[in-house]
Amino acid sequence: MKPLRRRLLWLTSCLVLGSMACFPQVQNAGATTPAFREFTIIHSELSDSPAPISAGRTVIEAQRADGSRVSGEVILKGDEIVPPTLRNITLVPERMKVRVDDALKAKTTLYMHGPAPSHPAALDSMCGISHLSPGAKPAYIDPEEVLGYATIGIQTEMQDPDQSFLTKVWRAPDLDCAVLRMNEIRRNPAGETMGEFRSEAVKITVGPPAPELFAIPTDYAEKSPSQMHQAYLQQVRDPGRQIPESMRKGLELEDQRYFASHKQPH
Repeated sequence: MKPLRRRLLWLTSCLVLGSMACFPQVQNAGATTPAFREFTIIHSELSDSPAPISAGRTVIEAQRADGSRVSGEVILKGDEIVPPTLRNITLVPERMKVRVDDALKAKTTLYMHGPAPSHPAALDSMCGISHLSPGAKPAYIDPEEVLGYATIGIQTEMQDPDQSFLTKVWRAPDLDCAVLRMNEIRRNPAGETMGEFRSEAVKITVGPPAPELFAIPTDYAEKSPSQMHQAYLQQVRDPGRQIPESMRKGLELEDQRYFASHKQPH
């Protein structure tokens, strides 16, 4: 499958699932230490739904000493890692989140407001479970060891009239509570499984991540999330493709946040 079509399929399946779990969040939930850890994690991910849509990918996640983070799909060729051409970047000192697409030579910038943190947010020793909404029904689950790292297991359950999400994550305190394993199931009101997302860390490297992962080309076109998606469709010569309702709503929400952030001073 061609890279652009594979990425389009992945984006569609994520929004059909109705969860942003498919896009590992570039901002960490927090940390239990007074300084940002530096690390690079390679994850194996799989997303399934009865559409039928099924897609797998390998993702890199990295954090710098200033708290900046990046994630994106990579290709593994033996021990060699082909860098991501589509990546989500959070630059903490600059107070901005950017989705960069090298294939489209485009980017989407979301500005953050308020002062940059000098260290990770102070969380409880159990990776932030006390900060979760009671409505999410947070609960501890059995801890598991992943690649030699002890983790804390946390389960949440969210429900609305159309669907529910049962999410289990295992976070590593020694890596600023980064998620090393995750499983999320989406069900309809009848309790039938409509989609599942799984993620597992397969390699962890401690130390400064590669600087090029955080590079944002200055000559790339700035686009809103919906404009970026339309550019994908143009690139795969499918501009008339019908967008699923859940995906359309997701893009509308992303556009609202995008334009609101650009209206404020930065």
